[in-house]
Amino acid sequence: MNPDVLIIGGGINGIGIARELAFRGVSVLLVEKNDLCSGTSSESSKLVHGGIRYLEHGEFSLVADACRERFFLIQNAPHLVEKQPFIIPIYKEDRRPPWMIRIGLWLYELMALHRGIGHNRMIRIQDALSTEPLLRSENLVGAAEYFDGKMDDARLGIELAMQARDMGAQIWTDSPVVACQLSPHPTATVCHNGELITIHPKVIMNATGPWTDQTVALTGPHDHSVLKPTQGIHLITRPLVSTHALLISAASDNRVLFVIPHGDYSIVGTTDTPYSGSPDSVTATAPDIQYLMNEVERVFDLKLTRSDIYATFAGLRPLANSVQDTPAAISRDHELIRHSESFFSIIGGKYTTFRSMSEDAAKAIMKRLSLPFLNSTRTLPLGPGPFLNHEDRLTRLSESVRHSIANEFACHISDYLRRRTDAFFRKGNGLEIVDEVAAIFAEVLQWTPEQTAAETEAYRNQVATMHAEINLVLP
Repeated sequence: MNPDVLIIGGGINGIGIARELAFRGVSVLLVEKNDLCSGTSSESSKLVHGGIRYLEHGEFSLVADACRERFFLIQNAPHLVEKQPFIIPIYKEDRRPPWMIRIGLWLYELMALHRGIGHNRMIRIQDALSTEPLLRSENLVGAAEYFDGKMDDARLGIELAMQARDMGAQIWTDSPVVACQLSPHPTATVCHNGELITIHPKVIMNATGPWTDQTVALTGPHDHSVLKPTQGIHLITRPLVSTHALLISAASDNRVLFVIPHGDYSIVGTTDTPYSGSPDSVTATAPDIQYLMNEVERVFDLKLTRSDIYATFAGLRPLANSVQDTPAAISRDHELIRHSESFFSIIGGKYTTFRSMSEDAAKAIMKRLSLPFLNSTRTLPLGPGPFLNHEDRLTRLSESVRHSIANEFACHISDYLRRRTDAFFRKGNGLEIVDEVAAIFAEVLQWTPEQTAAETEAYRNQVATMHAEINLVLP
């Protein structure tokens, strides 16, 4: 095969770059060793946000870019991205007093200019408590309201991949790159459908996120790591908030944490801890679970029980290697690295800014290909599919499983239960329907009884492993 561009990595950045190139008629093949968005891109806080906390670190350009992209995402994909109001409760013990919050909100709104999505303001304490009555009232000295967005991160990535495919991009999942060389010409060997296939692209783009260093190493020895990854975990709990999400200052380390309403559950996160292990074995750890529980219990003045926590998830931020001492101080801006004339890597950034990041990468690639960079995807809409939401998919189970296999790149049970729907994150974790889903996969993909049993057991093991860590904290 001889595509113009080979993209390695099927997270949001790889998908975004594939879409940018296919939109402009470039021949592109994207390969992903697992499922689309199965790494960092489905383990986010599910927020489309400007990044209000980055103002403290002076990252004004990043915040302005994110605010612009937030506006476009809400306009272009309203079935997956929506405006979300937030409350900031300010307690006596917090290290960000009301005056600091007021200035931050004014600056945050200024960053958005005419693409703001709501008016940021200080509100009465009683209004905050009546809006979210589970909040602790003791020592509450102020409150504020502001607006950002929330999203379905995995589905957004998958639907963008479908759009890229419709534009002409080829997308292979379950297809790891096993060899790669740059001289005399770029060449990669991909294991696809059990067969080793040699690809001869003109340009290779490494968009593998936390696996960036491993992918670079396929081309030969390199001097140093380009990444300094940090781990972020989240808890899925019973509903703690109703209409408004919360931005809270952690008492233990002053980090910004979120509590976000999502259907029948709340998402609590996130942590930001250095990570040096394998990106293939990231999991929520007992200390991080305990950290989030402590902060939730402080702000809501309650004790979480075992039945209150439905699930956890964990992901890695592929941040650029930095001399900063603390993870929170490392820039969230993206970096495009040109290792050679025909080999690039993209690292860092935020999910919210994937489109502008992808545009930057596509410009560099098309310059290398001596092609003009015309038009923009800024206002390119992403149309809704045949299902209204996750509830609709799970209600029309057989139809939606078959649709996911035929149209949405789903190859495994976990692809459907974790990323085509949110069953994994609900109370019960999808175990009540796993056998039915497995039977449909087996019928469509003609699995043997042994394959079906192995797939079912693999999913059950994912759930069991997750609960084992929770049980260390709440037996």
